[in-house]
Amino acid sequence: MRASPPRSLDALLAALAPYAADVCAFQGEDADLERVRAELVASPRRSYAGFAEVAHPGPRLSPEDEDAGLGPAGTPVAGIAAVLAKLGRFGVFGQLSGDAPDATVLPLLALEERSGQHLGVAWHGTVAWCEGADLPSRAGRSGASIAGAAVHEGYWIDVDQVRNELATWDVLARKFGTSAERVRRALEVGGLQAGAGEDGARERTSASALLDEAERVRLSVLRDRAQSGAVLGRITLDELLAVSAAHEEGHLCDRTRFLPLSSHWPSALALLANQGFSPQRVQEELEFRAQLTALTAAPDPRVPLSQVLDGVEGQLAATPHAGGYARLLDEFLAVLDREVQRGAFPGIAPDRTLAHQLHRLGPEDVRRLAVELARRKRMTGA
Repeated sequence: MRASPPRSLDALLAALAPYAADVCAFQGEDADLERVRAELVASPRRSYAGFAEVAHPGPRLSPEDEDAGLGPAGTPVAGIAAVLAKLGRFGVFGQLSGDAPDATVLPLLALEERSGQHLGVAWHGTVAWCEGADLPSRAGRSGASIAGAAVHEGYWIDVDQVRNELATWDVLARKFGTSAERVRRALEVGGLQAGAGEDGARERTSASALLDEAERVRLSVLRDRAQSGAVLGRITLDELLAVSAAHEEGHLCDRTRFLPLSSHWPSALALLANQGFSPQRVQEELEFRAQLTALTAAPDPRVPLSQVLDGVEGQLAATPHAGGYARLLDEFLAVLDREVQRGAFPGIAPDRTLAHQLHRLGPEDVRRLAVELARRKRMTGA
């Protein structure tokens, strides 16, 4: 008879005991199954406002963990994190309220401590640089491309997934890189004619039919980077990694804003209430805010803008990013429309759909609009 899938984080961790015991035996350690099972179930955890519970991914407990009663700061994390560390792996095991537990396990390349500031808000944490996924998350198993995630007090980046994104840029460059005329025609698109009055405003800011705008934004980036005699330039893996990192750092900035609940409960309560106390809506809002941070922080904000457009065009349908990016694009277009209607951005036609003209914005144009939207979202400053 086939065993039913685990329905709790405890059950998931307990189910891993036979495999963890094999690891202990291979390492010449005590492989008693019941002892190993008890240690896995006792893996240190953090709870987030009752909406999520996550087993600590390691490698060591932080001062925040010590404040939460998990143990002295600097202590190696026991449980599932210790087992995976022996295998050179990084893993995240957790459960959202009302959902089945989920996990992802990735080969670990390196760990480092990083800190910085975005929009006047400081962040710090452990960064796990990984390569591929032995076990993708539920969204990844459903076909979504997950390049990274914020976890506990840090984040992980899957270099292999970011390399796949680089391949998308390379394919576009090969497709258009031999004909300046093809590039010119592709970037001539100027949007659809909009009406007047309130109906016109709705039409101008509609994102219902993007018509491959993500590719046009990428093409605009590559065109602007062309060296003498070349049709298009290139983007590097390091640039894409920096964009992924900025997104995850945006999540860490939000943790500074909303956690711990004991000292940030008014702002955390406002976030929950504004999303109708819906875990799904909260996740989408957090993805909105993280990508907005990337738009303000990336060396070329058009790169994360193309990711937003990808999400709206259906490339991230299995994740909260899709809903969050759709809302982000709607609000970004609303800010752009206000600016265009008052005479800013003369390269944007004020009587045509704006979503089909985003490739006409320069990098600092996108950053300026993103910073204004962040200000309106009260994301500037702690």
